[in-house]
Amino acid sequence: MLSNPVLFDQIEKICRSRGTIAQFEAENGEMKGRMMIDAISVPDDVPLKPGIDDRITAFEASFDFMDCRIGLAVCVPKMEAASGFWYSSDEGGQPPDQVWIEFFVQTLMESIEPDGSYGIPIYVFISDAGLFSVVPTTP
Repeated sequence: MLSNPVLFDQIEKICRSRGTIAQFEAENGEMKGRMMIDAISVPDDVPLKPGIDDRITAFEASFDFMDCRIGLAVCVPKMEAASGFWYSSDEGGQPPDQVWIEFFVQTLMESIEPDGSYGIPIYVFISDAGLFSVVPTTP
């Protein structure tokens, strides 16, 4: 379940009206799923790695095709994990496959700029052959 399906639907509507999704699907096949990455608070029960205390941000990935969310705390300036992964679900979903964990991390790390800035939420459209992300930026 996406963390904010209404907001994602609005972004998708804009992308469809601009022809972005039609072009993506023409080049990569039908869109099969969506992932949303957002910043959240580090849950109280998630231990942080010792010695990492500089600008820690927790990120969570949610999907429209699974009932599980994946979380990770990151020391953004060092681009280093500050915790292990955690999983949460409102509906008793199963932990995600490793491929989706890796997909989340890769997408997140590619979305953080070298200066440590990032736009949130990150909207990801997925097909069998590709993906594209919509990432807010500062004007």
